[in-house]
Amino acid sequence: QYLANAYLITLLPKYSFKTSEKQQARKCYAVDSAFITNHEDVLQTENLGWRLENIVAIELMRRYSGEYQQLFYLKKHLSFEVDFVVRELSTVKELIQVTYDFTNPSVKLYNREVGGLLKGSEATGCLNLTLIMMEGDEKDLVISKCFINPGPIYKRIQFASRGNVDRHDKRTSHIVVYVTDNKEVAE
Repeated sequence: QYLANAYLITLLPKYSFKTSEKQQARKCYAVDSAFITNHEDVLQTENLGWRLENIVAIELMRRYSGEYQQLFYLKKHLSFEVDFVVRELSTVKELIQVTYDFTNPSVKLYNREVGGLLKGSEATGCLNLTLIMMEGDEKDLVISKCFINPGPIYKRIQFASRGNVDRHDKRTSHIVVYVTDNKEVAE
């Protein structure tokens, strides 16, 4: 907190409806990218992905510093993480994931980056997904199969005025997306 008050770092709150989670769980980004160098005894060692994420964070905070637009990150325990969530008023407008090298992505990298975006989309209901990469081509990503199956229907009640109770069904779905690189689909 002291570094944030001295404008050396900036803190990004977690996307949550609970105020305590927003205040406690925060991501730190350096305000000036000159603080992140290859010299010894500095904040960070050679990690280009984190550096790119830091630069994107500074730019997004500059763009979305208005009263109606806010910037968050989304993390669901160990399940997934989305680097940036852009919220305008009460709706999520965009989910942004940042990776440095996406030239020969492994299954683990696909699951972390693309899977995190898809799970974040399912959690927030946002359909505007962005993957920012330094090395790689957007033509390398192809969705080969997509299945949406109905899930369980949860019966919920909502209390109304004068002691009335309204019953409504909360429908869920299971989304399965297969992402491959362009070379495999062409063959």
